[in-house]
Amino acid sequence: IIIIFNFFNGGSNMNKELESKPNKIPDALQCKLENNMEYVEKNFNENSTIDDDTKILILGTITSQKGMKNGHFYTSDRNTLYDILDKVYDSDKFSSLKKKIIEAKDEEEKEKFIDEMKKTLENKKIAFIDVIKNCVRHKSKASDDAILAYNPIDLKELIKYIDRDGIKNKKKIFYNSDWIIKILKEIIKNNNEGIKIKIEGSKLKYKENEYSLIKLSSPSRNNKVDIDEKIEQWKEALLDNTKI
Repeated sequence: IIIIFNFFNGGSNMNKELESKPNKIPDALQCKLENNMEYVEKNFNENSTIDDDTKILILGTITSQKGMKNGHFYTSDRNTLYDILDKVYDSDKFSSLKKKIIEAKDEEEKEKFIDEMKKTLENKKIAFIDVIKNCVRHKSKASDDAILAYNPIDLKELIKYIDRDGIKNKKKIFYNSDWIIKILKEIIKNNNEGIKIKIEGSKLKYKENEYSLIKLSSPSRNNKVDIDEKIEQWKEALLDNTKI
């Protein structure tokens, strides 16, 4: 299922073309994009640190254009997540590694620093997941409002991420965009296999498990909430979630 927010060149004809190929954004779309648009082929989920020891799962939409260029989640200079994590954990390692990733002299060095970042996240039992698989968006905007059309990840992929021992024990899933609940509901609505999963209010229910869906203030600089307020909110949520 593809979700469309705005008309591209070609108006309703473009929408009909998209609807005729529901499993993906059609290749024909790419050559019809205006100069200020881009097609994002995939997210970074294959690089996620998710495993059975993960206690903190943070859902996002899809990595920004600058983050894509830098090669890892939340590495845009417009995003303060790693600065926030340093304050939460009384560290300077997250922001230092982000800087090294951005300034790496070549791909080999960049991969080295990305691996270090992943190990640092693993040590804190943190994992990031994007709920959008691919999309078309404006190049000039960094916010979710730049997204014009997208394919969400499928339900089996979502379950693969939430059906983890550490997350089931903690019973919490964090997210930082108002789009997340809407997209999760779309993923569940497209369930064609009779999987028992649903969202009720701020709860996601799967089999015998019930997860609280907890919204944290977006770390994007576009979010005008004071940085100290963001830090306190994230600190309270994340440190509480790592207690035994």
